Amino acid sequence: MVEGKIGTVGSVMQSIGSVGPMLNVVGIFAIISAFWRPIWEVVLFAFSISFLTVYTPMKISEKVTSNGGYYSFNGIAGHKSAGVFVSYIYMAYGFLALPAITLFMSGVLISVLPDASGIMFYFIPLIVIFISGMEVFIISRGMGISIRYIEIFGFLEVAFLIFVSFLMIFHADSYFSRSSGPFLGSGFWEGTLFGILMFSGVGSSIFISENTKNSKFLTGRSIIIAYLATGAAMVFASYAVQSFIGPDITGYNGNPFILITLIRSAFGGIFMDIFLFFALMSSANLAVSYLNAFRNSVMSMHRDGIFQRKSFGKKKFSSFYILIFLINGLLTISFYFTLGSFEGFVVMSGCVSLLFLSIHSISNITLTRFSFSRRETTGKIIPPASTVFLAFIMVMYLSGSGLETAITDAFYGTIVLASLMFLAVMKIYRKNQYATINFIENDQRSFD
Repeated sequence: MVEGKIGTVGSVMQSIGSVGPMLNVVGIFAIISAFWRPIWEVVLFAFSISFLTVYTPMKISEKVTSNGGYYSFNGIAGHKSAGVFVSYIYMAYGFLALPAITLFMSGVLISVLPDASGIMFYFIPLIVIFISGMEVFIISRGMGISIRYIEIFGFLEVAFLIFVSFLMIFHADSYFSRSSGPFLGSGFWEGTLFGILMFSGVGSSIFISENTKNSKFLTGRSIIIAYLATGAAMVFASYAVQSFIGPDITGYNGNPFILITLIRSAFGGIFMDIFLFFALMSSANLAVSYLNAFRNSVMSMHRDGIFQRKSFGKKKFSSFYILIFLINGLLTISFYFTLGSFEGFVVMSGCVSLLFLSIHSISNITLTRFSFSRRETTGKIIPPASTVFLAFIMVMYLSGSGLETAITDAFYGTIVLASLMFLAVMKIYRKNQYATINFIENDQRSFD
């Protein structure tokens, strides 16, 4: 690992890459439009209240220097059981994030490849699984290579997003959608869940904190820079997309790739190809950023004793990378040929978002307890407010209707119950292994 060599640029781009700006424009905006229009209202609201979630990793980075991230903080500042439980949930979160991204890529290819409804339809999942396999290979080569990749392609992605947003504003339709329901109704909150998902990766630089220079200062600063930069870009882009699509916004949720068709009509086929390239590059950049954080966290779990040393093989974690590839392939193919690429993307994204909110809520509770013990005023107010708000959003989404929501609820419930069962089994039947788990070993300076 690259000990303490990552600077501000690498730390900021790790967080920005985990947001996936161009993927949000093509994919997440379309999901939001299914629940609420105009979409920019939800994006602006989600960006504003996402500070409640960004605050937690910022404070964690000041307390703990560990690539374990959320689970390490819960284990050190809270209770061992909380740390282990969060580690299990985060494992599921990490394994499901890549299939969501892969399904999105398959949807993009379906929308543009010739004969996508014919024989090519059966080859598309193999193509995107191969691309995802290349992303797994990149992070397997080490921190230095993956961070350099994120820095280069992250800058290109953000620059293109700003450029294309201005183009869409200049070619905007005079039509502007009215609200699709009562303000702050259930549709607004369901859209907000996915709006928060857009910013859920902003805190991912805590997963490279052990490799970051002066991490207790630089990591928190990088998170707030990434939050402000991506928030401004997403709000501007959502307004641009809403204005550009115009009357066709009502069909945007049924066919998210209508945006690609409209771009081809307005700017030509060559520019559409460039747009598609950046959309796919965003998916790859997002995958590498997520996998970078996931790999580091699992390495910390391995080091802390949550998993036995034989679980993932030797230092190179070869079996871990193979497992990521196999799970991604299985879930991608299963959802692609049953629900479809976009519907599968909605289910996987919804489940990932719910898992993120769960991890965050538990971390908020731990941070609140710690803040009371240290008499930190902001820590007594912001984390509890965040927990209440996130819990409300989760309840509103879980109580929603529709096949995708039902499948998402089932996935999420199964993962949480399984995590609780694994924790109970370890505490009851594997007491020796549970006793050897030690989070403090990650950083002896955690609370100096």
